Amino acid sequence: MCIGRRSIRRNSVAAIGAWCLLAVTCGAAGDPKELPPEVEEVFSPGREYVLVIRTLDHWRTRGCTAELNRVQAGGRNLLWRKTLPHSYRPRFALVDARGRTLLLDEWIQVFSPLAILLFDREGNTVAQHGFEKIAAVLGTPRDRIAHLAQHGAWMQSLPQLIPAADIVRVVSGDRMLTIRLSDGSLEVASVSR
Repeated sequence: MCIGRRSIRRNSVAAIGAWCLLAVTCGAAGDPKELPPEVEEVFSPGREYVLVIRTLDHWRTRGCTAELNRVQAGGRNLLWRKTLPHSYRPRFALVDARGRTLLLDEWIQVFSPLAILLFDREGNTVAQHGFEKIAAVLGTPRDRIAHLAQHGAWMQSLPQLIPAADIVRVVSGDRMLTIRLSDGSLEVASVSR
């Protein structure tokens, strides 16, 4: 009986050791491997607008603020400022020539309800889509999307702003997802190879 207890104790110690190694290597659930930059500025294509995303406490907490400024000859004019609901911050942010702001994914790699968040120039929420909605629109199983993802939990390609068409495109699940900046609607097409 003593041998059995030692064996169980050794197995428990080995399991705890393996778990600790995994936690150090991968981070605790939902923790990023790297912290995001403390401040990032994202400009619209013509540099008329700038979105500033920043931590206020050096990432001691998972929150951040964002502010959209109109860039003018005399400096920057604040249009809106808000605390973002993302864990740490969005993975990607784009601003178009009209000051609309598109936030994609979260910094941590999760199937987020904040996969797509679109604000108008005044900071009002135009659209919000979670991962489940994206998977449904794509008509692709979750595990396939995750397997193909190269940027965060669901994106195969970097997002691409197409100013002339008023859209953003991103490949996910071997399909082209189009996000309309006018209303946040989603469309899908096959990816040509």
